[in-house]
Amino acid sequence: RHGFDGLVAFSKENVAYSAGYIVPSQHLGMRDRHFSVALNGDGKAAMLLTTNELQEARARATISGLQGYDEFADDPMEVLASMLSDLGLTGGRIGLELDALPAQRWERLKQIMPSNNLLPGDSCLQEARMIKSPRERDLLRQAAAIADRAQRDVHEFIRKGMTEQEVYRLLMDRALANGAEDVLMIQVASGERSTFSNPTPSQRRLEHQDVVKIDIFVSVSGYLSDTGRSVVVGEPSRRQRNIWARLQETLQAVEERIRPGASIGDVWGE
Repeated sequence: RHGFDGLVAFSKENVAYSAGYIVPSQHLGMRDRHFSVALNGDGKAAMLLTTNELQEARARATISGLQGYDEFADDPMEVLASMLSDLGLTGGRIGLELDALPAQRWERLKQIMPSNNLLPGDSCLQEARMIKSPRERDLLRQAAAIADRAQRDVHEFIRKGMTEQEVYRLLMDRALANGAEDVLMIQVASGERSTFSNPTPSQRRLEHQDVVKIDIFVSVSGYLSDTGRSVVVGEPSRRQRNIWARLQETLQAVEERIRPGASIGDVWGE
């Protein structure tokens, strides 16, 4: 539909999506290592990765065509060009995830493949990922359930005098114990800090009737959940109860308007 003969993913999110697993050192953001997954119009796929990642990839990737390269001796763009040629894409129109490809490597790839029409393919990948398979939906539900359970497990232990860091450690332990493969971030902020957008847990001690903001991001096979909750230390005040009640009314009204055919703007405006 997008007019491409082939498509190449470069970002850690789309490489994981295309290969069926997260490449450990790509997830760490090591800029000197290059990873990509290429796909042709016949549905054949190949994956470019450093040789030290090959064993893990053979055991976990859903792609059998794995092409390793020596990060200290090989030019990854030359290896990628060879991989694209093997997929029958020489001279074709190839969509690339250009917002994740470093400029130097983009220039090098154009040098090596002058006969190809190399075009932005980001929107193609984004469109494909909007429709979730049953497996993807199951992984999203698992990730959300793990985060939700971790929050509920920890809420009953939150007490006056604890530090935000202590709450953080409890949440980390429960998320991993409940099955999270990775915990990307946990936000804990209490009292006046609970209004911060992306707070880092501090040594501030919880006080009576503090609102404690908790936001936890966990992943299962690369699929994420972001679960936010607020807890009051001790008995909430009347004002806090009223605010909570109004928020529940608002959430119910919004959920009633989330239906097939509704636009995000319509829901937001309500």
